[in-house]
Amino acid sequence: MNSVIVCRFPRTDVAFGRYLALRSPVCEAPVGSITVIVNTYNEERRLGLALRSVMHWADEVIVVDMYSSDRTAEVAKKFGAQVILHRGTGKPYPPREFSVQQGTGEWILMLDADEILPVALAEELWRLSSRTDIDVVLLPRLNYFFGIPVLNSGCDPDRDACPRFFRRGHVLGSSKTHQDFAVPPGSRALKLPYRSGVGLVHFTYLDGSDVLDKFNRYTTLESEECLREGIWIPPQKMLYSAIKEFFWRYLKCRGYRDGWCGLYISLLYAFYRISTCLKLHQLRLVGDRQQVEQLYQHEAFEAFAAVGRKNT
Repeated sequence: MNSVIVCRFPRTDVAFGRYLALRSPVCEAPVGSITVIVNTYNEERRLGLALRSVMHWADEVIVVDMYSSDRTAEVAKKFGAQVILHRGTGKPYPPREFSVQQGTGEWILMLDADEILPVALAEELWRLSSRTDIDVVLLPRLNYFFGIPVLNSGCDPDRDACPRFFRRGHVLGSSKTHQDFAVPPGSRALKLPYRSGVGLVHFTYLDGSDVLDKFNRYTTLESEECLREGIWIPPQKMLYSAIKEFFWRYLKCRGYRDGWCGLYISLLYAFYRISTCLKLHQLRLVGDRQQVEQLYQHEAFEAFAAVGRKNT
C-alpha cells in the first residue's frame, strides 16, 4: 500500500479511525484495492479539497493533468498524488479512458477536481468493494450552485447519479458532452440512493459568470455533435424547446423549492437550449468561426478592391 497522508480537517480523526477499522484484519470480507483518479486542468484552487477527501482512504491516488499552466501539478504532488501528464482530448471534457488505464487498483473511483468524497460515502464504498456481485456503482451527486445545495430543479442527487466507482474493465468511455461513462451489457450495476452524506459533493458553479463561461463551451460542443449526427432543430421548435426546458425544471422538477436559485437554474438551462440551437443553425448555414473569419476577410478584400477601382 502507498504511503498514507492524513490531512487535518473537521472530523478527520474520527473518520480515519473508522477507515482503519474497516481495513483491519477483523473485517468480515477482504476489501479490494482502490485507485482514485482525478482529471485536472488549471485546478490549483480546488484540487486540494478533492485530494484531502481521499488521500487517507485510497491505496493509490493519480492526478491526470492536461498540462495546466498554473500550480495544479505542484498541489497534487504536495498531497502525495502521482501526477501523469496528458495532452487531453482537445475538448473541455477530460481523457477518461486514458485515465482509467493508469490505475492499478481493482476498483476505480473517478473524481473531478470540483468534487469531494464525504466520510459516509467513503465508508459505503469500502463495504461495496468487498462484494462479488457488483461491478459498477452509480453514485448520486449533491450539486452546489452559487454556494447553495440544490435538491430539485432537475439537478437533484439521484437524477445526477453517474457510474464513477467500478471494477477496472467494466465501463466504456463516452465522447458525448456531459457523459462520463457508459455501463456495457453484462456489467452488474448498483445505483446508490441519495441520503444525507452518501453522495459525492459537487461544487458546480461559483457564480453567473462561471455558468455562462462553461455553457458557452458546452453549447459549442453539443451543436457540433448535432451537426455531425445530422440532427436538425427547425427554428420554430427552438423557442418551444427552451420553454419546455424551463417548465420541466421549474414546475415538474420542483425548481421553485430551491427558491431564487431554482428559478435561475431553470432560466439558464432554457437559455442553454436556445444557444445550442443558434450555434447549430450557424454551423449548418454559414460555418464555424474560422469560416466566418475567412468570409470577413474576403468581404474586406472585395471592399479594398472596389475602393482601388474607384480611385483609378
